[in-house]
Amino acid sequence: MFKFIRKRLSRTVLTVLTVSVTVVMLVVIYMTASNQARIMLTEMERFADGLASTIYTTIKYPMSVGDSESIEKELSYVKEEMKGLEVFICDFDQKIIYATHKDKVKSNLANHIYNKNVLQTLSNILKTGEHKPAFFEEETPTGRYLIHVHPILNHEECYHCHGSSMKVLGSMVIRMNTEETYAAIAPVRNRTILMSILGIFAIIALIYTMLTKLVRHPVESLAKKAKRFAEGDMSVSMDVKTEDEIGVLGTTFNYMVRSIKDQIEYANSLKTAIIDPLFIVNPEMIVTHLNEACEDITGYTKEEVEGKMTCSNLLNSDICDIACPIKQSFEKGDVVKTLRVNITNREGKKIPIMVSAGPLRDASGKILAGLEVFRDITPVLDAERLRYIEEAAAREEEQRRYLEERVKGLSVILSRVSEGNLSIRTEVLEKNDAIDMVSQHINAMLDDLEKLYERISSFSKELELKVAERTAMLNEKTHLLEQANKELEAFAYSVSHDLRAPLRGIAGFSIILLDEYSAQLDDRCKHYLKRISDGINRMSILIDDILALSRAGRTELQLRPVEFGAIINTVLKDFREEIASRGISIKIGEVPAMNCDLILMQTVFSNLISNAIKFTQGKERPEIEIGFDEEKDTTFVKDNGIGFDMQYHDKIFHVFQRLHLPEEYEGTGIGLAIVKRIIDRHHGKVWAESEPGKGTTFFIKLPKGGYR
Repeated sequence: MFKFIRKRLSRTVLTVLTVSVTVVMLVVIYMTASNQARIMLTEMERFADGLASTIYTTIKYPMSVGDSESIEKELSYVKEEMKGLEVFICDFDQKIIYATHKDKVKSNLANHIYNKNVLQTLSNILKTGEHKPAFFEEETPTGRYLIHVHPILNHEECYHCHGSSMKVLGSMVIRMNTEETYAAIAPVRNRTILMSILGIFAIIALIYTMLTKLVRHPVESLAKKAKRFAEGDMSVSMDVKTEDEIGVLGTTFNYMVRSIKDQIEYANSLKTAIIDPLFIVNPEMIVTHLNEACEDITGYTKEEVEGKMTCSNLLNSDICDIACPIKQSFEKGDVVKTLRVNITNREGKKIPIMVSAGPLRDASGKILAGLEVFRDITPVLDAERLRYIEEAAAREEEQRRYLEERVKGLSVILSRVSEGNLSIRTEVLEKNDAIDMVSQHINAMLDDLEKLYERISSFSKELELKVAERTAMLNEKTHLLEQANKELEAFAYSVSHDLRAPLRGIAGFSIILLDEYSAQLDDRCKHYLKRISDGINRMSILIDDILALSRAGRTELQLRPVEFGAIINTVLKDFREEIASRGISIKIGEVPAMNCDLILMQTVFSNLISNAIKFTQGKERPEIEIGFDEEKDTTFVKDNGIGFDMQYHDKIFHVFQRLHLPEEYEGTGIGLAIVKRIIDRHHGKVWAESEPGKGTTFFIKLPKGGYR
């Protein structure tokens, strides 16, 4: 449906106008009918209010004196005079006392009133005594009604029966049938609807006629002529008869047709005026136009080519399948300039050409075709080739004479150098050619030879003096070194002899006191003697470590390839009892042979393993791992002991430097200093990586060639 409407502009406009007018008319009809109904209801409300006041005035006195007969007579009169009217007089409890229809007397009002709002309002009036006119509409199966509620107030003349405490004694409810009122409105509403429909049809017919004559027919004519123009008919034009928008559109169309015809003629004139060969192809590379110059050079006629041959068939170029200029221009969206190409004409002749190509676009930028222009450059190439040959021959002759002269000069220079003349130099002409470079190298070589000769002459004398001086210094240092070694050996002997003898005496006397006079000594004396004995033992160990440190620095290295097993197995024998008693796990990986001093390297690993055993005390499952890290090219000893803070790393390799008290862990603070001195003598490196509570790893890295 919507597609059918939108297919034509006139249908769309007509539909929009029809819907708009219909909506407006329906709103007007609805508002008119509603207003009429509201006016009629207002009049009925006024009538009901007046009627209620009249009835109340009529029955007020009989009710005050209890004259029921007069009240019933009055209500019977109302029933006879006014058809479709019901009157209910209720007491405070909404029980019907009097009614126009006697069959409803003594029943509850709620049994006859269906509108809940009426009953709610009546209850509020009976409670508050407010006398406000209240009107309600009620729709029942028997019809539509207007209900009016009027309160019956307690006046002085009623005090003798009801007293003065109550404001409201009851209420009077009037119900009027409104069917006749709405029936009176219906003819007026129907006439309004009928007139509106007729008016809508008249407006639609008028609009359709005007749209057809003034819009649809001119637009359809313009569309047909635009289609003919797009198909190539340049003779079309619009017959403009009006000056409105349609007339302006037709005038603009005629102007557009003339402008495009002028541009086409201008383009055709350009194609004719260009004397160079050119052709035009569509996006499928089919030739759609070629000029006479292109016919002449290729040997093909327009009838044979246009719409039938591709540009590749036309030119038979050597780059058509590799780098077609028109395809390049299509891909880049821009002009491709001055490409040198060889083509083959119809007779098979090879022709060199210079090509330029570019895309042809429509107004939106879409590529519609490609234009290629080229020129036969055979005469240009022949002239360039001849000129190049002549210039090359002249340059070669000049170069030959120049090289001949320079080579003769170089040969003379070299012959004089061979005779011993080192002061002669070749001439450099600053042409930066090969001969100049050779000349510069020869001069540099002669400079170096001359300086070398002078230096050799002076060095021979200086060397004799320096050899004599160095020989004297070496003899003196050798003497001093031998003297220092002798003094060091004497010191070591003095330490071992002079210090050990007193220590042995003190130790002996302490043992005698404990053995022979134990009964006479109290616990305090025994404690002091025990401390003396422990101090002597530590002193003895310290002396041994100092001597070991001294030997590590002066012992002559005996470097040789040593299997790691020969080192570690000997070391572990010294600790096997403690390892077994504490259940220490020892893991030994594959370590390559070392180029080292066997005795000193055993001392290194003895100290490192002793450290690992000592600082894993207190661990439930002590572990020591010995292996080789290929990535770091190092041997390592790793434990899961107490570890240490890395800020003290450099301190642990110094003599007498300890991180713990002697009471916590035994030792003299010399073991790691011995390790560092031995590794330094092997020109290696030792370091540690540790973290408190997570163990320590010592790394030993020997110099290149230290592992085999």
